[in-house]
Formats: sequence, C-alpha cells, structure tokens
Amino acid sequence: MLKKAAGQVDDIHDAFYKPAASLEESALAAVRALEGFESARAVRLAHRQWERQAGTVTGWLTHIAESLRSSDGTYTKTDVTVGQTSNQVRIRSALEGY
Repeated sequence: MLKKAAGQVDDIHDAFYKPAASLEESALAAVRALEGFESARAVRLAHRQWERQAGTVTGWLTHIAESLRSSDGTYTKTDVTVGQTSNQVRIRSALEGY
C-alpha cells in the first residue's frame, strides 16, 4: 500500500514538474520583450520566486515518495520478523503438566 502511495506521489511530481519547468522559456521571452522597462525586472523577479517555490514543492514530493518507500520496506521487514518470532513461540498445552 505504501509503495502504491509513493507511485502516486511520483505521478503528482511529474504532473507538476513538467508544466512548471515549461514556464521558463515563456518567462525569459517576456523578459526579453520587456527589456528596458521596469516590468522586465518584475517578471524576472517573479519567475525567480516561482522557480524557488516550484523547487521546494518538487523537493517535498520527492522526499514524501522516498519516505513512503522507506516506510514500506521497514513495515515489510518488521511484519516478517514478527511472523518469524511468533512461529517460534510454542503454546504450552494444559496436559503437559500431568
């Protein structure tokens, strides 16, 4: 279940990252078109801030997916260990004392 969730987070990452990255060309074109105007500086600053925020979001999504995968591995290992330990426990019969 955790691996499936990690896969879904990867899908969200891809769906966000590709459109976010595609904005760079448009932003730089706008800056070139507005060169000499104060608006060019404003577009450049807005784009720089967008890149920071988009980078933060993609970093979070990557970390969440990695954490889910790591948790799945820990859960699986713990589940197997508990199963092996419980198999070693022998239930004592009430008749063994007679």
